[in-house]
Amino acid sequence: MTQLVMLVEDERHISQVVERRLVAAGFEVVVARDGVQALEFAADRTPDAIVTDLEMPRMNGLELLAKLHDDPALATIPTMMLTARGHLAGKDGVPDDVQVFAKPFSARKLVEAIAAMLASDHGEASSSSGRAAA
Repeated sequence: MTQLVMLVEDERHISQVVERRLVAAGFEVVVARDGVQALEFAADRTPDAIVTDLEMPRMNGLELLAKLHDDPALATIPTMMLTARGHLAGKDGVPDDVQVFAKPFSARKLVEAIAAMLASDHGEASSSSGRAAA
């Protein structure tokens, strides 16, 4: 079964590159432009993983993560955060179980990290949980 990754990114050029890479790697992808749209989608069709930007209109990535963690049906979805604020890696505000990728990033490395995170979440490996800056 194809795994569904939700990409939450308001910058179209970034979302297009990442979406193409994920599809080429065999993932199904849905793109949300902000946290509000992401929550609406996640409530309708739970993704296997969420990759979210930090700074977005209407609801930022930290607010989205807080709402996801508050919902028992969504709290266990593995998540990653993309940010131009690379200093967030290791800082308060980002949950310990969220990997942080600093912009600019390698789309190839991001896709590899998503695949590893999903493999880890399904019990195939346990060493890739936690934060990683790439």
